Amino acid sequence: MRIKSGLFYGAMVFLVLSFVLALCSCQNSPIESGSSSNPGDSGSSTAVSAAPTTTVTNGEVDSTTTASKLSTPSSVNNTTTTTAATTTTVTTTTTVTTTTKPFVYENVEYRIREEAEKLKLTNEVLARSIINKGNTVRIANVIKKAMRGESVTIGVIGGSITEGSIASSRANKYAELFRAWWEQTFPKSHLVFVNAGMGATNSLMGVHRAEAHLLNRQPDLVIIEFTVNDGTEDIYKESYESLVRRILKQPNSPALILLFMMNQTGANAEKAHKPIGLHYDLPIISYKSAVWPDDGEKLYTWGQLSPDNIHPNDTGHAIVSELLIHYVNTIRAEIRGISGKVEGLPKAITANRFENGELLNSSKLEAESFGSFYPDASTFQFGNGWSSVSGNEPIVFNFSDAKTIYILYKTTKSATGGRVTVVLDGKTVGRINSAPSTAWGDYASTFLALENSKAGSHRLEIYVSSSSPKDDFSILGIMKS
Repeated sequence: MRIKSGLFYGAMVFLVLSFVLALCSCQNSPIESGSSSNPGDSGSSTAVSAAPTTTVTNGEVDSTTTASKLSTPSSVNNTTTTTAATTTTVTTTTTVTTTTKPFVYENVEYRIREEAEKLKLTNEVLARSIINKGNTVRIANVIKKAMRGESVTIGVIGGSITEGSIASSRANKYAELFRAWWEQTFPKSHLVFVNAGMGATNSLMGVHRAEAHLLNRQPDLVIIEFTVNDGTEDIYKESYESLVRRILKQPNSPALILLFMMNQTGANAEKAHKPIGLHYDLPIISYKSAVWPDDGEKLYTWGQLSPDNIHPNDTGHAIVSELLIHYVNTIRAEIRGISGKVEGLPKAITANRFENGELLNSSKLEAESFGSFYPDASTFQFGNGWSSVSGNEPIVFNFSDAKTIYILYKTTKSATGGRVTVVLDGKTVGRINSAPSTAWGDYASTFLALENSKAGSHRLEIYVSSSSPKDDFSILGIMKS
């Protein structure tokens, strides 16, 4: 029995000592950690290839995850206490230490991209495309956010050019080309991209639909393109400023770039829009100034840029994207020296009646009575409007705080397009023909029903005044300010 006991205790001591030696060996073992591809990273061990990207086009979300981020502790210390001949006590203490360093924003050397050179975009051409560099604090904040690997949301709003009409594929649209470049340039940053381009819409429609189609996504950067669809009348100067102010006053202080396009004659609404951009010291990028300068040789013929009178072909879209990329790269080249607070806005230079405008549809505005209309979830472009059925009973809406009311309706070439009479507060204020002889297709149009300097309560009635078969009429929404 004594021999067996001695052997037993000897074996126990041997096992304990072996365990202690193993712990000491672990203390000196290296801990493998990943490395960051960003020279200004904080020092935490994170391995990254590419971040997820989410694309939103007219409310449809396309989310693709291209990589995931894996992190490991930066340091682990194991400590072992002393041992005795008869009693062994082992204590293990684990300490995780994380070192946080200020992020270093390195300037990126500016070079003309090969894609730009192939499009004949020289330094001179690229430089003249920037009508106004603008206050760069907001755009620098977005770039820095992307450099840190944080999620960024970019939105574009405009007409059919921004929607991408005529481009041979989705990938060849200027917005998609810019999105792809941003994603490749900032692979650690998750990008949400919202395309709120809608054919045949102007800034008056844009400011009213901005919240539902774009701003509810809280974009960090917005690009506005309405210089072709807007006119030069004062109403468009006012609606454009209202849209600009609405975006700039968002709680997250987004950056804003104004993009000026043109039609086949070189005409656009620059006369109305440029004073707004300069007043708020915003970046202004001009496609026209780049390819068709007023005081220089044209870079391309119109036929090389577009197959119709307005819409860019793939070459045109590629040029637009390169102009935007060039501007962002000029800011990246001086990013380290850009700092400061976002400044407050100056006073509006127009009446600015539409800054808080909204687009009301059948899901947001309850009719007092439908009459000869019904809620239609599939109305042209916008959805959730109201469409007519046979009869001439009015649809009735009541408003308690309206200064301006526009009826947004569908214009058509269809032989069944109808006419309606508009009554405000018991008085006929006009009639709408949804199928005029000048109609070139199906598109959204507006009718001004109310224009007051003070908000008040109003009753709006709309009834079909034409007979079958010309009795089809679609109310796409009510634009109220």
